Amino acid sequence: MKRFKSVALLLLLLVMAAPSAMAQLEISVDSVLTDEFPTVKVNVVTRMSGVITRGFDSTNFRIIEDGFEQAPLSYTCPQPTQPFSLTIIIAVGSSMSAGDVSYAKGVARNVIDRMNGIIDEASVYTYSDISFLQQEFTHIKPLLAQRIDAIAPTSGGNHIWDGIYGGVSYCANDGVHTSRGVLVLSNARGDGGSKSLSDVISLAKLAKLPVHCLPINAVGIDQDLRELAAQSGGRVFNNADQAAQELIDLLNGTPPYCTLSYVTNNECRDGEDRMLNVRLRKDNDSTDTDHTFALAADANTNAAITLKVDTATVTTGLSQDVALLLTPAVQNQRLYDGSLDVLFDTSAMKLQAVRTNGYMAEGSNAAVTPTASGATITLTGTARLDGSGTLMMLEFIGNNVSAPTVVQVSLAGLDPATMRGCLDVTFSTANITVIPKRASVTTAAQPLVFTWDSGLKHYTPDPGTVEVEVTNNGDLPVSQLTATLEEATEFRMAYGDSRTVSVVPASLDPGKKGVATFYIQPFPRDVVTSAKVNAVVNSAEGASATQRLFINIPAADAAYRMDCEADQITISGGKYTPDPAEVRATITSAGTMDSPAGEVTIELPAELSLAGGSATQQFAAMLSGNSQTLTWPIVYPTPTVKTDHDIMLISSSAGYPNDTCHA
Repeated sequence: MKRFKSVALLLLLLVMAAPSAMAQLEISVDSVLTDEFPTVKVNVVTRMSGVITRGFDSTNFRIIEDGFEQAPLSYTCPQPTQPFSLTIIIAVGSSMSAGDVSYAKGVARNVIDRMNGIIDEASVYTYSDISFLQQEFTHIKPLLAQRIDAIAPTSGGNHIWDGIYGGVSYCANDGVHTSRGVLVLSNARGDGGSKSLSDVISLAKLAKLPVHCLPINAVGIDQDLRELAAQSGGRVFNNADQAAQELIDLLNGTPPYCTLSYVTNNECRDGEDRMLNVRLRKDNDSTDTDHTFALAADANTNAAITLKVDTATVTTGLSQDVALLLTPAVQNQRLYDGSLDVLFDTSAMKLQAVRTNGYMAEGSNAAVTPTASGATITLTGTARLDGSGTLMMLEFIGNNVSAPTVVQVSLAGLDPATMRGCLDVTFSTANITVIPKRASVTTAAQPLVFTWDSGLKHYTPDPGTVEVEVTNNGDLPVSQLTATLEEATEFRMAYGDSRTVSVVPASLDPGKKGVATFYIQPFPRDVVTSAKVNAVVNSAEGASATQRLFINIPAADAAYRMDCEADQITISGGKYTPDPAEVRATITSAGTMDSPAGEVTIELPAELSLAGGSATQQFAAMLSGNSQTLTWPIVYPTPTVKTDHDIMLISSSAGYPNDTCHA
């Protein structure tokens, strides 16, 4: 017999240890309350290895409602609502081993620990072949613990029904609170006595007293205890933790659930079921559960919206994004499964794709089906709608047109009779213009800033570089790109360059860039000057753009400028005139100080010669703003064809760089 008891004790210890080694989270939804809508209260029951556990906070939970996370969450647990009277009955007869009794005492102490110690009361009752009131009802927890600690196993009989009957009778007669109960801690073995199971059941029913049982090492023989609990309205507990937690909850009126509260981000009340997924995570363990609930339909939560396709221009053969706009702003609404018809002239364009990601309808999947009158957009999934703006992006492509064509776009569908939600939708028509492909360019340029170098007596950079960036922003390649710089009084082209240059490269595909480069030299100024001049870009296809250039020229100190010109030879009375022709160089004192003296030398091509005088002529120092003109008579041959001659004049002055100009 001793060996049997040792084995029983070992099994008991293994059973007691197993839950802590195999702890597992469980969660279930008890109920959902919506009487304070839009606040939703979800009553959840949380267990660890079958035992109700409340040691969590809101960060341990996540709630998904109809696919959207709800936050923030608050987590509250109810408090006891009533005091109670409890009688604990412990078997101490010969069938209970020392381990069995020790286990029962541990359960009893855990139960006592959960009393409030103020008004809750408990009594302790034991039985073997005799029944004994170890401690009458008291709220003093140390006294109860002391009496429980003093309990020891006996070699007496096991009059189980006499013992339970006595404990039930005592609780019924002496318990002072309305909420009363009995906890039986026994191995379910009996060997005599005057009472039977039916006697105990009858008494418990008469006293309206639930009898709760925790069988101890009673696997396969606890049927009578289970019957007693079932008939009296009690519970059968599977382990010590469950008994201590859930028994006290039953007695003091604490509901098994705690409440997760949130303000839903779906304010639509369409009467349809909503799916909740409640997830609980603790350390490395997690679990979740699904639950559905519904709200009574309320048309006051409907939202009136208008949908309209934005005005846009679509080019033949090219895709163009066009927004589907939602107005006015909505808050906490949903877009559910449905279909939207986009109606337009399909000979002018087609709708080839729809995108929802990144727009208000994100979360909905959109598929396009072409129709004879336009296209149908089929929506699946759910999108949360907040605010106004682009609901989704429509991708149109233009068909072949010979001239700009205005296409009216209207909408239909999203029928509230066939789709879920609270959106009262109206539609507005819009116009999209389909145009042929076109050649087009744009330009950009940075300002050019000169500085005056007093030591070198000239402007830097020398020459200045003007770069005009040309971009093909059209739909067709462009070729033979040129740029022309307008004439200006503030500067001249360096090196005698032409004012018209080729863009490099001269041909650009759509989206590509090129550069037109001009080299210029500013004329000395006596005041700071900001020159504004246009550069005009043209292509063989007729694309054109004008770029406004800004050129900043500071004042020079002692400086001069040279301007050159030559007579134009014409025929009058059968003779060339003038003959000889004249070349002139005008020297102007152009800085803030008097200009120096110097000389100008003319260089002629071989076909021309001086009619007289010297190739080099002197000019005098001058006050600022004054000028002097030097002239050279030129003899020219009789041409057989029209001929242009380039004549260069070179000025020099001590301490100043040479300057040139062409006539």
